[in-house]
Amino acid sequence: GWRGLYKGLGATLALDLPFALVQFPLFEALRIRLAARRDTSASLPIAADVAIAGAVAGSAAAAVTAPLDVVRTRHVLGVRPGELASRGSAIDTAKAIYAAEGLRGFSRGLLPRTIYMGLGGIAYLGTYALCSSALDAHFAGAGSDLSTRRSAEEVRNTT
Repeated sequence: GWRGLYKGLGATLALDLPFALVQFPLFEALRIRLAARRDTSASLPIAADVAIAGAVAGSAAAAVTAPLDVVRTRHVLGVRPGELASRGSAIDTAKAIYAAEGLRGFSRGLLPRTIYMGLGGIAYLGTYALCSSALDAHFAGAGSDLSTRRSAEEVRNTT
């Protein structure tokens, strides 16, 4: 029924919210730091800054939240392959993982998840940065106050 449609929603939110709380601030901090280190004569394009920051942020967020991903996945699919989804809570699933595999069970799939989320960070956060820059340029050109960023050139010209 309807409850089955939403099974695992709590566990999914418990994974996705911490993931985003790690990924986005780390991405922005790295992107800004990489851009600041690049001098005006450097040949490193901005796209490379975004790609590096996206890969590192995606990989780091994936590694940090891997135990939550294991719990969420097994909670929705069942504790063991081929087993029907458990009727208990995500906490019950976590207890079952610990009882069967110890702490090591929470790191299952860590390397593949870290790699594919790093690659996903390049694509996802690269698209985000591209769209954000386009919107900033559009609204800044329209005289809107929505754009609060200033280019490095604008900052140099005002000092």
